[in-house]
Formats: sequence, C-alpha cells, structure tokens
Amino acid sequence: MTDDVTLIINPAVQEKLPDALAQKAIVMANGDIQIVGPISVEAIPAYNIREEALNYHPKGRDNGYVLETDGFRMYISGDTEDTPEMRALTDIDIAFVSMNLPFTMPIENAASGVSTFAPKTVIPYHFRGSDRLSDVEYFQELVQAENPEINVILHNWYQE
Repeated sequence: MTDDVTLIINPAVQEKLPDALAQKAIVMANGDIQIVGPISVEAIPAYNIREEALNYHPKGRDNGYVLETDGFRMYISGDTEDTPEMRALTDIDIAFVSMNLPFTMPIENAASGVSTFAPKTVIPYHFRGSDRLSDVEYFQELVQAENPEINVILHNWYQE
C-alpha cells in the first residue's frame, strides 16, 4: 500500500479496517457514485437472491462496481447473483463476473444475467467454489448460445 492508493469499500468493510487503512478509503453504499481521478465509480448492489444463499451476502451491504473513463465502461460484479440491478446494466464494454458456489451464482444464472445486460466482453473470475472450480467452458457455451455477439474470455486464474 503506497500513499497514493485509494481503497473503494463498502461500509461493512470500513468497520473492519484498521484506522490507517480506513483513512485511505472512499466508502460507497449501494447506488453511490464517486469520481476518483479520471474514473467515475458507481456502486452496484451485490447480493444473494437464492433462498439457500441469503446468509452470505445480504441485500444492501455489498457492492459491485461500474468504472467509467472516456466512455469506456467496466463492470466488476463482486460477490453477487444475477440481480435485477446487474441485469439492468447498459453499455458495458467489459464485465468481470463471479460464480463461485455456494457464495455467488450458479453458472446458468451467471450466463443468463450476462446475456441480458450484454457486455461486449465478459471474463469469468472468482469461480473457485467451496468444493471445485465452476465450469467456465459451460458458462461460455451458454452465453454464446444466448448471445453470440458477447466475447467470452477464459483465463486460468487458478493455475496448479
């Protein structure tokens, strides 16, 4: 952590940080928008909607983020499911979408959500669940079947 690093966090994270780090942070609640240097940052609600997962990420606490600069829009889902807020996103150039069961969304839900908001490119990340890796190739097949115009990039985040 250097002096010129700014953390973007939600209020729940702020409560857990030591004072020195908390002072470097911009705290954003769901729906907040901040300008950080040349980047607009919008906090998108991130939460679970499946009954069996509601205890992991309650509605109103966590964020995903849309970052925008010079008309380029990037979405980072954070730990979420395919919420109405995610599905309502527009004009996303690149999206990073998590799907690590049981904490976030099943592959089918992730693919359906992505197909709905239709980013130009999507990269699955954070897909190691409690017992295995999510099948990102299957995610790619589902997205391409729903919307072949979406470029799905697979990256080996979990090299052996």
